[in-house]
Amino acid sequence: MNYLKIITSVIVILTTFNCTNRANVKKESDASFQLNLQAPIDKWDEAIPLGNGLTGGLLWGADNEIRLSLDRGDLWDLREHPGFNAPGFNYDTVQKMANSGQSDLLNKQYARANDFPTKLPGCRLVLTLPENTRSQSFHLDMLKGLGTVDLGGKKIECFFSAVKPVALVKIPGGLKEFHLVANQAVTKLGNQPASIESDENGTWLIQDAML
Repeated sequence: MNYLKIITSVIVILTTFNCTNRANVKKESDASFQLNLQAPIDKWDEAIPLGNGLTGGLLWGADNEIRLSLDRGDLWDLREHPGFNAPGFNYDTVQKMANSGQSDLLNKQYARANDFPTKLPGCRLVLTLPENTRSQSFHLDMLKGLGTVDLGGKKIECFFSAVKPVALVKIPGGLKEFHLVANQAVTKLGNQPASIESDENGTWLIQDAML
């Protein structure tokens, strides 16, 4: 049994000022590159998508709780589909059965549904803002790769580096607390939920990957 350590760094930056104003050129203001969603966003699959191809994030939440679901493109359970290990399964068998009109039998024997191999979920970073703070809307600027949360006069900004496994979260004002939450969905695959560890340098997640 192997273990993978998710090394994606999420840096939370607290500020006491609003997000920096930027020059607004015509292309940047094109509505086709902007996505606006009203708060609350209660489901992760309706969230603002961010990432760089390897590291992914989903920005969502409600009221004073903002969530950033984190994932890695290389976090997989690589146990093989049992059909691939079945006696007689090879390209020659597939070709002969398909050419002889036995496609239904071919699928029944080798292409039946199975959980493996499969992508493993990551974890969720939960940011709890002061009690009097409320999210009003969520926004994605597709040209800048920038996700924002409108707090009413102030904005949270979230950005994933295109070249390093690092994400930045810029929060105006205070932050009550933050913590990582392991994804329990891995138990359906027979894996234990990820362990979350920390020291003076940070917090990380270790997932049983069954490679």
